[in-house]
Amino acid sequence: MEFNSINFFLFFVAFFVIYHIFYKRCKIQNWILLIFSYLFYGIADLKMIPVIAVMTIMTYFLGLKIEDFVQKDNKKANRFAMFSAVLCLLPLLYFKYFNFFIDSFVQLFSALGFNTEISTFQILMPLGISFFTFRLVSYVLEINRRKMSAERDFVAFAAYVAFFPCIMAGPIDRPNKFLPIILS
Repeated sequence: MEFNSINFFLFFVAFFVIYHIFYKRCKIQNWILLIFSYLFYGIADLKMIPVIAVMTIMTYFLGLKIEDFVQKDNKKANRFAMFSAVLCLLPLLYFKYFNFFIDSFVQLFSALGFNTEISTFQILMPLGISFFTFRLVSYVLEINRRKMSAERDFVAFAAYVAFFPCIMAGPIDRPNKFLPIILS
C-alpha cells in the first residue's frame, strides 16, 4: 500500500478515528497503534509479520539483558550489545543480499545438470526491513550507552518498532526520544 494511494488514506483515517476515540488512554492507544502497524504489514504480505514479530520479541529480551549487564560488567555489556546488534542485522543482510548470489546458484545448478530459473531462488524482501532493523540496532546500542533504560512495556516497544507511518520512508527515530512520547 503506497502512502499516496486512496487505500492508505482510508487506512489512516480508520486508524486516526479509532486512535482518537481513546484519547488520553495511552495503553489502549499503544495497542491500537501496534495492531494497525501489523495490519499494515499484513496487507503488504502476511509472511512478513513473523519476521518483524520474531525480531521484536528477540530484541526486547536482548535489551533487558544488556541493561542487566550494563549495571554489572561494562565489558560484558559491550560484547553482548555488539552481539545483539549483529543478530539484529542478520535478517537484513539475508533479505537484502542473498539475491545477489542467485546468479551463482543458477550457474552452479546448471553445471550440475539441473534446469533452474532465477525466480526459483529469489527471496522477497520484507516491507521496511531496513527501517525496523536500524530501529532495533539503535535500541540495543542506546541501552548499552546508558542513554535509556530497556523498555518494560512490550506493547509500547513493539509499537515503536513497527510504527507504520514511518515504515517506508523513515525517519529512524531514536528510541529514547520516541518511546517517551507514546508512553505519555
